[in-house]
Amino acid sequence: MEREVKLSVNLRHQDGGVVCVDMVGFVDRHTIKGLEDSIRQLLDEGHRRIVINFDKLQYISSDGISLFISYLIKIRKEKGDIKFCNLKAEGKTVLSVLGLQNLFQNFASEPEAIEAFDKVERVKSMKKLEVTWRRPVEDVCVVELNGFIDKHTINVLDEAIEKITKEGTHRLVINCDQLTYISSNGIGVFIFYLPKVRKQKGDIKFCNLQNQGRTLLTVLGLHNMFETFDTEEKAVAAFSGN
Repeated sequence: MEREVKLSVNLRHQDGGVVCVDMVGFVDRHTIKGLEDSIRQLLDEGHRRIVINFDKLQYISSDGISLFISYLIKIRKEKGDIKFCNLKAEGKTVLSVLGLQNLFQNFASEPEAIEAFDKVERVKSMKKLEVTWRRPVEDVCVVELNGFIDKHTINVLDEAIEKITKEGTHRLVINCDQLTYISSNGIGVFIFYLPKVRKQKGDIKFCNLQNQGRTLLTVLGLHNMFETFDTEEKAVAAFSGN
């Protein structure tokens, strides 16, 4: 007999405009609508500082985590954030499997999560994208990505790649060591430039790509299109055989 799955959601308003979301029960595809309705209610009321308290939650699926991701970009764009507290081992495992353990801040207690909203620099560092580049060897350019790539920040990436290629460099190593997140829009930038650099006998190779980025390439069926390496040195050296 199939288990009856239930979820109750409670919203508590705290000082500093923070709202704590308590969840009791299970979050999966059967119960996610109730949670989504609560998050949407908070956004409609203008709340952008949200703490998700997992203390009484028995289980959360990847669908539940995906729900928070779907609202995260919008909330951070509006100078807010979603922070977790009391996330249990099962929830941490879900984040790890999805390669998202660095995307959400998780605190051991609710007061710590609330206090973290006063540290504005943390929020800023996670919503921006910085692109820098250098040339470890004459004909290879290493592009370092730091931050968050989605439809709101891809213009920064696009401008950088365009500038590099216009300067005549067509061998690019994309170092993702400090990259927090990349969306399909971000991958689309590299897809756009790939035939252009290959036409000039160049290529685009990735190094230090995190689990989330690797998973995205696989889901999009692009894992055979781009070479990925676990170190920058290996990626740079791979060009010597071309």
